Amino acid sequence: MSLPSDIVVPVADASLPAKMGEALSTPAPLEVFQGRNMLAVFADASTIRAIKGPGEIGGMIPQDKGLIATAKGDGGYDFVSRYFAPHHGVPEDSVTGSAHCALTPFWAARIGKATLRARQASPRGGDLVCTDAGEQTILSGACVLYMRGEIDV
Repeated sequence: MSLPSDIVVPVADASLPAKMGEALSTPAPLEVFQGRNMLAVFADASTIRAIKGPGEIGGMIPQDKGLIATAKGDGGYDFVSRYFAPHHGVPEDSVTGSAHCALTPFWAARIGKATLRARQASPRGGDLVCTDAGEQTILSGACVLYMRGEIDV
C-alpha cells in the first residue's frame, strides 16, 4: 500500500511523558510527538511488548487521536510498536497501517535507512516492511484474506 506520510512534531507539555508512563504502567516515554495520532517513544522494545493495554490514556490524548507506542527494534526489527485508540472504540489494533505512516518517516530519519523492518507487537501482531518515499509511505507484508463481498448499487 502507498499512503500519505504523517510527519510528527514534538509535544511541548513536559508533564505528559510521566503521565503516559503511569497510565500505561511503564517507565515514562523518552519523547512524545503529535501528528494524526500521538506518538510516544520508549527506551526499549521490551517496554513496548510489556504494555498490558491502553490503561487510562484516554484523558491524555485528544478525542480525535490514538496513541502509538514505539521503540527501537530488536531481533532483526528496526522498530516495534503498539497502537491504542480508546476514543474510537479500539482498545488495541493488531496491525495499523496509518500508524506506520508516522512511524516510517520518524524511524527512517533516526536510523538513516529508507526501508525498515517493523513489528507491531500487539497480541495478534504482525510484521511489515515500511519504505519512506518522502510524501508517501509504502507498506507491505503478509496478509490473510478473511472476507469476500460484493456491493450492489
